[in-house]
Amino acid sequence: MSLALAMASGYLPTHPYDQRLAEPPRLSVPPPPVQYVNNRPSMVIHGVPSYDYQDEFGDPQFLQQLTSQEFKLNHRMLEWVYEERREAQAILPFLFLGPSSTAQDKDFLRRSGVTLLVAVRANESLHARLITSLTTGNELGLETEVIIASSTQELISKLPAAIQTINNHLQRLSSSQPSTVDLPGDTQLRGGKVLVFCENGNDRSPAIVLGYLMAMFNLSVIEAIHAVQSQRFCISADESLKQMLLDFQDLLRAKRDVKADERSTGNGEHHVWASSEAYRYKDKKKSLKRSSDEVYQSDEEMTDFNDAGIDSQSNARTGYPPFTDRDQ
Repeated sequence: MSLALAMASGYLPTHPYDQRLAEPPRLSVPPPPVQYVNNRPSMVIHGVPSYDYQDEFGDPQFLQQLTSQEFKLNHRMLEWVYEERREAQAILPFLFLGPSSTAQDKDFLRRSGVTLLVAVRANESLHARLITSLTTGNELGLETEVIIASSTQELISKLPAAIQTINNHLQRLSSSQPSTVDLPGDTQLRGGKVLVFCENGNDRSPAIVLGYLMAMFNLSVIEAIHAVQSQRFCISADESLKQMLLDFQDLLRAKRDVKADERSTGNGEHHVWASSEAYRYKDKKKSLKRSSDEVYQSDEEMTDFNDAGIDSQSNARTGYPPFTDRDQ
């Protein structure tokens, strides 16, 4: 309500009003917490002690081996140059992120050992660059996958399938190809590498890589953004992307909570529940019917409870009215 309208109507707002649409609070991404090793900034993606999902993202046994590793990333913020936005960067030893032009570069694909191309595009006809990229992949005998999303928010429904596609590819090639990917320590991942790309490599395709890090390594939204930006500094983490990732983060936490509950239940709590139920059924002496005194007493208690609830609600509703009289 404008001030002139409020004056004309005889009322004034008690708080300032804004005519813009309501929107969630902005997520501020602070500077990354880096460590300096040999005078170079670096950060670490820690391995997870247990894989907390069923088979939604792939085979749990294979992914437990993959995600138990620790990845040390050399942060490239001091050496990043603008021209590198046209190149692809390895976010993890087996996961690349870049623009569509890198998926057309046969020399890069051969040199990097890429075996799967994941194209992310809008819900429109395929751009010529994406078509050329997929054609190049087919000529080299690479597997290809296309993810279609008309908006950033729609990507949240595509993330689980995209993550599973990447993991299934890595697992399938881990036993069928002689080449290896060096992981931290003495571990080697035999087989595939994945290039995730969109037209510029800065908006849609980073969402897939960010979601992958969050799901596989239990990273928060901010931690995932820090990790990806440490290798590809030019990604565009706008508010719509961050809000989508926050929603995905809540879904992942809910899945982990369910898995943790199932794990604790499987450790013996269901036996306690079963024994207590058996004890109840063994107690045959207690009558299943209530006496008339018990019925009336429960009704009186319910009435007292409702009265108390009404009083508490009345007290809870005290506050400031949205408008006041102009003469006050």
